[in-house]
Amino acid sequence: MLKPEMGPVDIMFIATLGRVREGDTWTCVQLPDSATIFGTRGLVKVAGTMNGVPFRSSFMALGDGTHKLPVAAAIRQAIESDGFDAGTEDCGCLRRNRG
Repeated sequence: MLKPEMGPVDIMFIATLGRVREGDTWTCVQLPDSATIFGTRGLVKVAGTMNGVPFRSSFMALGDGTHKLPVAAAIRQAIESDGFDAGTEDCGCLRRNRG
């Protein structure tokens, strides 16, 4: 059975950097209802910008219909966020990679 081809998904959202779940060691953002947005509960490769800084990464499924996106230290430094300030909000504009 052939999988339907998924096209790009352009979204813009505001999220708080931090630890998504207890015990996490990575700084991430979580996208609510992302399984519906992406059309999958699996890994989703994306490219986009965070506060204007370009990045490529993957949203990782959490098993509850949401995904988390790890934010590398270099990106956090570029957007001047340490990922621990609960008041820090960062914009993401994403395009799902094909393939």
